[in-house]
Parts: sequence; structure tokens; C-alpha cells
Amino acid sequence: MNLAVAEYLSFNRAARALGTSQSSVSACVKALEEELGVLLFQRKRPVTPSSRFPANT
Repeated sequence: MNLAVAEYLSFNRAARALGTSQSSVSACVKALEEELGVLLFQRKRPVTPSSRFPANT
């Protein structure tokens, strides 16, 4: 799910592509962030990967 959010730059679009709800994607990302102790995505529009994890170019 995290890769889908990074690919689509949107929790909602990632959820549609995965055939699940936006809240499910958000909960999954939040759980991973809490487990790792880091913010993976800046929650603004559009969603952007946290500067701690730059996107591959």
C-alpha cells in the first residue's frame, strides 16, 4: 500500500487502484510510520514522500 501512495501521490487514488478504502490505506501507512518511528509521507496535496526518504529519480 505504501508504494501505491508514493506512486499515485494520493491516498484516495492509491485506495481506488488497490480496490480498498482510503481509510484502510491511511491506517496501513500510519501503522508502518509508527512502527518505524518516522514520517513516510507529508500529508498535504499532493501527498509527497517525506524528505527523509527521497524519491528515486
